[in-house]
Amino acid sequence: MASKKLPTSPGSDCDERKRKRKLSNRESARRSRMKKQQRLDELNGEEGRIKEENKKLIQMIDATTNLHLDVASNNNVLRAQISELTDRLKSLNSVLQIASEVSGLMIDIPDIPDTLLEPWQLPCPIQSAPASVDMIILAVVLQWIGFLLLVAALSSSTSSHAALHSPLTGSSEQASCAFLMLSSTFPDSLSGTAAAGRM
Repeated sequence: MASKKLPTSPGSDCDERKRKRKLSNRESARRSRMKKQQRLDELNGEEGRIKEENKKLIQMIDATTNLHLDVASNNNVLRAQISELTDRLKSLNSVLQIASEVSGLMIDIPDIPDTLLEPWQLPCPIQSAPASVDMIILAVVLQWIGFLLLVAALSSSTSSHAALHSPLTGSSEQASCAFLMLSSTFPDSLSGTAAAGRM
């Protein structure tokens, strides 16, 4: 016996459509929430990357600023060293001039380069002069001073030779003057020399 299909009322069809519509709306809302959450996660990740990049930029700016301050400080130190070395070179040139006049020898005394007087015109960065340069210059000049003092001592021991004694007395005074100039130029280096001379 064939089963008969029960007739459906118009009210039940309407309820079924409403139920399907609700399910469809819920699914659409769920997909919309998922898209919004995915977009929010992407924005949060982008925000984190931007913050990290900003942090790196701030660190680079701070490092560059510190480097600029260090360079400026080093430049000030180098300018002071140039000024000090220029003064020493002038003093040494004066000592060499005195030694040339006393000994009668022609000593080539070079002029001070313009780059020392105007260091901002240097074509390359300035490097601090090593401490050994002072000692080398001092050793050379001390040889001249020792020669002049030796001549002065010989003039004192040979006082019977009046013709030789008179000009060498001036040499002794010039040698003493040169030694005083060296003392003001190299106070630390000559302190030990003077102490050894007194012993």
